[in-house]
Amino acid sequence: MAPFQDTASCTNPHPLFRADKPLRSTLVLTLFALLLGTQKAQAQDGRTVLMKTAQTYQQFTSYSGQANVDTMMMDAKGVAIKHIGSSSVMKLVKPNKIYIFFQTPIGSRSIYSDGTNFSVYDATPNQYLTIPAPTTLNGLLKTLLTRADVAAQLDPLYFLTQAALPKDLSNLKIKTSTTYNGHPVYVVTGTTNATPIVVKKGNTTTTIPTSYWTWWIDRSNSLLYKIETSTPNIVKPVSFGTGVTREVRNIKGTLLVRHTVTDLKPDANINQQEFVFAQPKTATRKQTIQDVLKPNGK
Repeated sequence: MAPFQDTASCTNPHPLFRADKPLRSTLVLTLFALLLGTQKAQAQDGRTVLMKTAQTYQQFTSYSGQANVDTMMMDAKGVAIKHIGSSSVMKLVKPNKIYIFFQTPIGSRSIYSDGTNFSVYDATPNQYLTIPAPTTLNGLLKTLLTRADVAAQLDPLYFLTQAALPKDLSNLKIKTSTTYNGHPVYVVTGTTNATPIVVKKGNTTTTIPTSYWTWWIDRSNSLLYKIETSTPNIVKPVSFGTGVTREVRNIKGTLLVRHTVTDLKPDANINQQEFVFAQPKTATRKQTIQDVLKPNGK
């Protein structure tokens, strides 16, 4: 590229650098329009890339994956006040067979749905519950949330079970294009609840805050490698210490959740026995208020 020259002293300037004002004005307006169009295309591309991920995961009939999840409460200076790490294994055969194993610092939880029974086993108290399995993907998501405290949050489980993006997801754009663990990826950002939502039920008021999302998505096959969620200015109960010295304090800060996929196999060939819960001989049944009001447990 040749260095820029002052057109007033140039005897034979390039046509684009002529000093006539109408042409310069046209050039400026054209560049501005191109820049504006690029910004709009980039914003549009962010949604397109994420929708392509949703469509890709919807096409899978099965999935096997492993992930690490780091949950951190950050102070105003970005220093972690509390950090909890966990690992998980998930195997899914659509529409209603699933196996999930969580390992956390306080114990482990195993979840099974073999198409007939849905079971949750907590190893530390050695307790389980078993209810009839849901028959659909939406029913599976609901049961995972209400009976196993597992929520799909714009992660592989979400895209495997949901065809549409949430209505409250906005500001989607491609932040950059880079390489992650040797894979060429798009880094896509977005916002949920750009305006915090206040929900009132009786005397209870719940505020669903604004969260900021980042996804690392493979440019060639639309697979997810990492998801980060940052939710600032919230108050969460945080446990400090261990055993009898454990203390729970309400801490205000930024909640950062990092979901890192460590292994994934789309359309995996999974042994059906992996979805079947084998009750340990010494385990006791865990009865919840749902079982009392709806006697459908086993």
